[in-house]
Amino acid sequence: MIGQLNQRGWHYALLFALAGVLFFANLGGASLWDVDEGRNITCAFEMMMSGNWVVPTFNANLRTDKPALLYWMQILSFRAFGVNEFAGRLPSALAALCTVLLCYELARSMFSRTTGLFAGVIVATTPMLCGAARF
Repeated sequence: MIGQLNQRGWHYALLFALAGVLFFANLGGASLWDVDEGRNITCAFEMMMSGNWVVPTFNANLRTDKPALLYWMQILSFRAFGVNEFAGRLPSALAALCTVLLCYELARSMFSRTTGLFAGVIVATTPMLCGAARF
């Protein structure tokens, strides 16, 4: 039992390190380049400034393109790190990290420890997840 917990710890350390390099390194370095990225961050900023966490708006117009959870997480990130690119992208990077860990745990419980590790590494290095984690 102790060996399994120790091995899980090493697997988590490896997955966290991989995600740190792929998802979090220089997260706020690039300016907002995608149209939707700017709109999402502006919407969260407007919600934060108005104090209305229920109705998402962009330029005072109702915005129902995304679930409110994204905006709420961005607002919390803005409050913790200030209004900047890093804070706006952090919720997406954390969601990608959770996806990697969930995939690892699912494959580990369904198949084996080694399969879980391979599944976590494979999903972490998938180009689409890497891209989604950074915008």
